[in-house]
Order: sequence, then structure tokens, then C-alpha cells
Amino acid sequence: MDQTIQENDVFTKPFSVLHVDGDMLIRKILKKSFIGERFQLDSAPSCGEAFLFLEQNNHSYDIVITEMHMYHANGYEIVNRIFQTMPDTTVIVTSNISLEQYKQIVKA
Repeated sequence: MDQTIQENDVFTKPFSVLHVDGDMLIRKILKKSFIGERFQLDSAPSCGEAFLFLEQNNHSYDIVITEMHMYHANGYEIVNRIFQTMPDTTVIVTSNISLEQYKQIVKA
């Protein structure tokens, strides 16, 4: 990230954020949370659309937030691409699986 936070600092440009989640409600909630002049949010419902945003923005996001378990794809693909092309980018991984689902996965 090329921006640092200092006391009484004014940001010269908004933080660029890419959010990837197959759940439309979660995307809407995050979009409302990131409204304002400090953030520029791109929201994608799939890995394919996320990759398009990455290419259109020359792989230059400050923060990427991705769901790990999506229909038709998984967050591993996005995380791997981010680590390869934008190693200084902050990545936040989320998951919508419940504790019970996790326990079943681990037992399998």
C-alpha cells in the first residue's frame, strides 16, 4: 500500500478495494460500508469478474476482500493471483461456512 496514516493526514487518493463474494446481500452491505471519499470499491460476484477488474486496473488494488467458498469458484484462485501479481496488497479472506459445516469438512 502506498498510503500511510498519520495524525491529521489527508489522503491524496482513495484506497482502492476489490471485493469478491457470490452473495449479493454481502456485496451490498460492504458497498454501503465503503461509501465515501476514502474508498473506491469494485465489487465482483465471481472469480471471472474479479480477474476482469484486476486486468482493467493493472493489478493495482490496495485491498482485496474475497470470499473463500463461492459457487463455481473458490477464493484460492484470487488469492494466488494477488500474491503473484500484487505481493504488497492487503488480502482479507472471508468464509460463509458455519462451524458445523467446518467440522464435517474436517472429519471427511
